[in-house]
Amino acid sequence: MLPRPLWSLLAALTPLSAVLVNLILTGQLDIPIAGLLWGASAVGMGGLLWPAALRLRAVDELVEGLVQTTGQPSPAGTPVLRKLDRLADSWRQERAQLQNMLDSRKTVLDLLPDPYLMIDAQSRIVRTNWAGQALFGKEIEDRPLSAAVREPTLLEAVATAVRTGMPQSLEWITSRPEERFFRVLVEPVPIQPHVRTRVIIAFSDITAARRSQRATTDFVANASHELRTPLTSLIGFIETLQGPAKDDPATHAGFLAIMHEQASRMARLVQDLLSLSRIERNLHQRPEGTVNLNDLAARAVQALTPQIESRRMQVALDLAAPSVQVIGDADELAQMCLNLVDNAIKYGDPETTVSIAVRIAGGSGVFAVCNQGEGIAPEDIPRLTERFFRAANVRSKGDGGTGLGLAIVQNIVQRHRGHLGIESVLGSHSQFTVTLPLSG
Repeated sequence: MLPRPLWSLLAALTPLSAVLVNLILTGQLDIPIAGLLWGASAVGMGGLLWPAALRLRAVDELVEGLVQTTGQPSPAGTPVLRKLDRLADSWRQERAQLQNMLDSRKTVLDLLPDPYLMIDAQSRIVRTNWAGQALFGKEIEDRPLSAAVREPTLLEAVATAVRTGMPQSLEWITSRPEERFFRVLVEPVPIQPHVRTRVIIAFSDITAARRSQRATTDFVANASHELRTPLTSLIGFIETLQGPAKDDPATHAGFLAIMHEQASRMARLVQDLLSLSRIERNLHQRPEGTVNLNDLAARAVQALTPQIESRRMQVALDLAAPSVQVIGDADELAQMCLNLVDNAIKYGDPETTVSIAVRIAGGSGVFAVCNQGEGIAPEDIPRLTERFFRAANVRSKGDGGTGLGLAIVQNIVQRHRGHLGIESVLGSHSQFTVTLPLSG
């Protein structure tokens, strides 16, 4: 079989051969001269067409090889342009597959709950996910890392990872918009042998664990402090009664009254601690009973009548007719109402009115208590439900409370899938509103 370039040359000389044969048959040209002309033409055409034919053959073979690498068969004799079209189609399919793969990976990264940032060698943010945008802002890509994070320790860890190629880890605390704790892993990612390393920064939110640890530490410290104070008083009074005042009836009476008060305070503290522990233990178990909020409000007022009278206060009780039935545990909701009304009486001004309302609003049962008094400072409101926390004006009064009443209320409300709202105006009033799901 003749090579493709030779076939191309013969195809180009065919018209000339036909002309020479016609001149010989008509007697216008001798055979030797015709042979010389045909040979000269062949040499000239060969010199012109041979290099082009060779290049065409090389292109054809290259395209054939590329088409074969895509895994698609190429029939013999397929023109170069058709092969190029098939090659382009194959490349388009592979590019679409790669794009789909990249899109799916980006979707997976976006769905990760923890933020991550990809940083290039110039410390610029080249990619992030939705959690990263929520933490640092939506327009952080293609910006310097220092524009999003101003923590020197973290910036130094990134620089060290780029320089050494070694992973770094640290803990980072941010206060935007609230205090949050993160465990940060800075992981170098080599791209190519001669390309500077990129870095992925992964942020793992450990705020809940840190707050739990802090709450446990504070709880032990506060409980120990609350118990130590009355115990110290009791020990001192007992030693006095056993020593210098053992024969003094008047001193006995005074000391015994104080000892009874301190022992009662310890008993309340222990009882509150037990209640808080029991409620927290069942926090994830939703109650299944049905309770009438009207009855609980009336019983709380009746139980606290001595305190109301001692402070010469009035109670305005506004109950929804005929009843407000909510889903809940009767004992826990009774304790919630009692704690809220007790706080309203204790921290309201004497000779004022405590307003208690039970109603239905927005498909929920509502229990609201409002008193008139000093109010609560805005900075103290978010911490009122923390265990053992007391507002500044409450601490100054030394009311003898355990600091657990509102923490118990908050846990009861959470267990009942409700909501506790607190509103206060300094020098005017404070209102506590509990919203609970209706039964049925």
